[in-house]
Amino acid sequence: MYHIYKIESNVVVDFAAEELKKYLRMMMPRCGDISIEYKPDATDGFRLGLMTSFGLSTDEETKEPQYDDIVHIDTDENGGIIAGSNYRSVLLAVYDYLKKNGCRWLFPGVEGELIPMQNIVGVKYHKMADLRYRGQCNEGAESQQVMMESIDFTPKVGLNCYMIEFDIPKIYYDWYYSHKHNAKNRDPEPVTEEQVLQWKRACEVEFEKRGILMHDMGHGWNAEPFGINSSGGWNKDDANPVPEESVQYLAELKGVRGLNNGVALNTQFCMSNPKARKIVIDYICKYAETATNVDLLKVSLADGQKGHCECEECRKMRPADWYVIMLNELDEEMTARNLPSRIGFGAYSDTAYE
Repeated sequence: MYHIYKIESNVVVDFAAEELKKYLRMMMPRCGDISIEYKPDATDGFRLGLMTSFGLSTDEETKEPQYDDIVHIDTDENGGIIAGSNYRSVLLAVYDYLKKNGCRWLFPGVEGELIPMQNIVGVKYHKMADLRYRGQCNEGAESQQVMMESIDFTPKVGLNCYMIEFDIPKIYYDWYYSHKHNAKNRDPEPVTEEQVLQWKRACEVEFEKRGILMHDMGHGWNAEPFGINSSGGWNKDDANPVPEESVQYLAELKGVRGLNNGVALNTQFCMSNPKARKIVIDYICKYAETATNVDLLKVSLADGQKGHCECEECRKMRPADWYVIMLNELDEEMTARNLPSRIGFGAYSDTAYE
């Protein structure tokens, strides 16, 4: 009979133990039950925990073990150590152990699993991931079932982060549930902003269960702080109202301040205006105060090309210069408010130094 012992009391280690049990039972369907127990002083069976709990140092490989994933596996046919540099890495180590025993996850969902039926063999493996961030973004036509399956798939193939773009990514759900390109076979299934926000929170719980680093937001900071709804994505909406008091803060294009071709998401703001920067920074900080589960808060500018402000003051520096000024001011404010999220920024349209 096999035993799994959790050296740590942690939700991700709990999940890792359950996953190990599930796939061992699938590989060896006649092996009987596999017990799971919290036992920090265990010396036999499968022991799941942090490398440091087994006296294994991470200092020579990384100074930030909470971000850099190291897996350490030292097992025989009866059990052994399955460890990681952080809780997420323990789960990654479980999947690596199973892959060394022949398991494969070819695509998201249970039909993408290839689990051999065979006795397990010992594995000795130690590896730090070549890249700190390995993940995907939710861009595209998405259903909630697809999101759940892709999140479950993420650590199984060694990925450690997932980005959900936008505060409320309604546009991506609309692309699926409208069934625009399948209108003959499926009727539209409209979804509300409230439903999408609830689904996003459900995704975040699944991230936490697996220790997946959450990357959040991206575009949208240029519109929402000024009272402009950008949840319509890249759809032109000339009826989208711009509050009168906010017009002065929007990018000036060809002498006019307003929505960029009617698309809020593509509308930059006047970054040379310190008051405008403060409005955006305060909005981001207020968001971060609630979104304490976010590991990397992406602070992107508006989408699209050739939308940056052309006013006399903004012309004095490149958009990249104003962008860095704003990011530094944001960093100072987030530090002052003791906000834990890291800031992510993009070398994107007109914001990359040559």
